[in-house]
Amino acid sequence: MQRSICTNKLQRTWKPFYFLGLLTTGFLLYQPVSEAYIAKRYSVNRIVKESSNILFGTVSEVNTNRRTAKVKVEKYIKGKAEFDEIRIRLDVYKGEVDHRDEAMRLMKVDRPIIIFYLREGGRIDSLSHINGKWFQTQTTRQNNKWGWWLFTHTEKYLNRDEVSRRDSTVDFQKELNAMLGTVDENTVRTREVPTSGADIIQLHFLRTDSYKEEYPTISSLKSIGGHSVGYSGTTSRDLPGLSDADILWIGFRTLSRDGKYWLNNNQESRIKAFVKNGGVVIVSGQDSDDGRPCPTGWLPEAIKGIESTARSDFQATSNAGELFNVPNRIRSGNLSLDDSWTGVNQNYQVLATTNGGKEIAIAKRNYGKGMYLITSLRNDSEARVSKNRRVLENLVHFAVDFLEESNRLLVLKTDAYASEPRTIARLDAITGSDFVYQETTNHNLPTLSNVDILWLGFRTLSRDGKYRLNNDQEARIKAFVKNGGVAIVSGQDSDEGRPCQTGWLPEPLNGVESTRRNDFQPTSAAGDLFNAPHRVRSGQLALDDSWSGWNQNYQVLATTNDGKEIVVAKLKYGKGMYLITNLRNSQEAEVSKNRPMLENLVHFAVEFLADGK
Repeated sequence: MQRSICTNKLQRTWKPFYFLGLLTTGFLLYQPVSEAYIAKRYSVNRIVKESSNILFGTVSEVNTNRRTAKVKVEKYIKGKAEFDEIRIRLDVYKGEVDHRDEAMRLMKVDRPIIIFYLREGGRIDSLSHINGKWFQTQTTRQNNKWGWWLFTHTEKYLNRDEVSRRDSTVDFQKELNAMLGTVDENTVRTREVPTSGADIIQLHFLRTDSYKEEYPTISSLKSIGGHSVGYSGTTSRDLPGLSDADILWIGFRTLSRDGKYWLNNNQESRIKAFVKNGGVVIVSGQDSDDGRPCPTGWLPEAIKGIESTARSDFQATSNAGELFNVPNRIRSGNLSLDDSWTGVNQNYQVLATTNGGKEIAIAKRNYGKGMYLITSLRNDSEARVSKNRRVLENLVHFAVDFLEESNRLLVLKTDAYASEPRTIARLDAITGSDFVYQETTNHNLPTLSNVDILWLGFRTLSRDGKYRLNNDQEARIKAFVKNGGVAIVSGQDSDEGRPCQTGWLPEPLNGVESTRRNDFQPTSAAGDLFNAPHRVRSGQLALDDSWSGWNQNYQVLATTNDGKEIVVAKLKYGKGMYLITNLRNSQEAEVSKNRPMLENLVHFAVEFLADGK
């Protein structure tokens, strides 16, 4: 399946997220600031979405001796106008490579510049685009005044990757003007379709000639969340062209009408396979009669169609998120509803109900890597489609947000050691919607098929001489990695004569009882594991029981105890990878000490996934 957004979601540019400590003004101005980020491949559309403010400006002054530049702000195209002038210092930098000379060469008086920034409290992190190149700056507010914007580095991946590279800043300004619309309380006005390298969402519409108003209304949505939308439609329930789509819209009464059901087993299977592989299916209202409800073989688990009276009231649930607010504000009475659904199990999330909570207006069902959105919308006439138009747009927007979600990380935890999962979850809080965090204490890992990274937490596999996985659970972990997932393994408990078992690995490895220590030696195979995003050196980790007895299929990335024991090892298996560590994350102080390494491990895993091995 060639997917433009979902299965290619990792083919994005790198967007760093920085979080600074409490720094004094002098330290901030005269010394390199320590940095920390989770790197993710990002498209221009996603950068636009994550920025709180975007402005166009012109370089008004360049001082080559002091290595400074000033930017006159011409206009804001997103967010509140906050600056008339931005002062940039290029005599400082961060990271391993000094890009200051390159950045100075970009700065020419009267040259146009675009600045994207995220303001959080007293800190601003910024991406700038000038003369076809991206670079980053940061600034903080001291004594209610914003300081100079400090140069950090030029962007290797943003300047290289197709989804973010823009060779002309002037053309990029035109693209952004086309991409962004004017917002009021109830609606978002869409613009012309952006053409310069923008991501395109492909929506495939299953329609029937009996109800002709729904498809043209949906296909009039030319842009969703900054993405161009391409449309294709068919009346064939064999769904030719589905393999090229990101979203399948199953139109009003295309599955069931007047007691007749229109799908065969192969067609049902095709829809389920599409969702399982990462697609989104949005289902408009279907016809259910008393004694002849709409069958649901196109769903992985049955629900019941019910005949209902036409109505417009609904009640959003706590699971609805922004469905009824973005991009349009929709309230009870604003919809046209008809035959509905009931009988869902715990795997469904009900987003809105009607008829006093007895019937489903909209429900969500995650399946594999994809999602269903099942509705009871009545779209059989121009007037009703017009009434539902705003929720149709919201549903597509909701689907696009789902498709854009980046890596999903599942932590297997134990309540005995709460600091580790809490710290990893904080990484998710920092990166927001770009990292989907889940946790479980269930060794059956029920949501494993929906994630990209599995973190096997501290002593979740072995503790006090007891091994906690059965054969099926071991096989499930191996299958996850073999199919392309990454398993990161925190330290496990090994005792003399009772080492941690390793049936969850495809190759043998011995658990070793060790003394607590903090020294380690990286190997030549480590790459940037101990440098990106954090510089981690011997003495800066909390280590404990380790591993030995590896074969040639393992790549040892760091050792301890004079090279006799593993600190971090990598094992590729199938399409995926294991990262096996001996990190001790028992107490909050140990987790705090290891936190930079935890982030480096996630970063390392993300790079692996983004590069497709």
